Amino acid sequence: MLHLEAVRTLLVAVQQVRLYGGDHPATRDAAEQFFRIVQPDLQQAPVQIEIDERTVIVQAIPQPTEDRHVPQLRAHLAARRIAGLVLHKEANTEAMIGLVRLLAKEPEELLAEGGLADALRAARISGVTVQALAPVVARSAVR
Repeated sequence: MLHLEAVRTLLVAVQQVRLYGGDHPATRDAAEQFFRIVQPDLQQAPVQIEIDERTVIVQAIPQPTEDRHVPQLRAHLAARRIAGLVLHKEANTEAMIGLVRLLAKEPEELLAEGGLADALRAARISGVTVQALAPVVARSAVR
């Protein structure tokens, strides 16, 4: 799998939904392209896409922040409180299309649905698990 290509195609697919809507042929094509990139690896093991404070990490390999898609996808996932996605062998094209449609939602809308994990369950999308970002807790000053 081309790790950076996975980042690029996932971000482009999400952007297509935001531009054209979830049912547009360009949206479907972009989500299918993302699936074609990750599918060969899915046959071997789950595919992990995670973020840290700086970058996107695909299959434990940090992606170069110099590529404009990397910080954009990182910020997009962080805004939706997503620390990582794990794509499993049973994921299929329809699951990827559903995932992309949900990722394209505004952060407030997705969080109002309980976050991506709950939205995936409600949409009956299988083959994808979500690692949520830990909530930020304000600490009071100790005196």
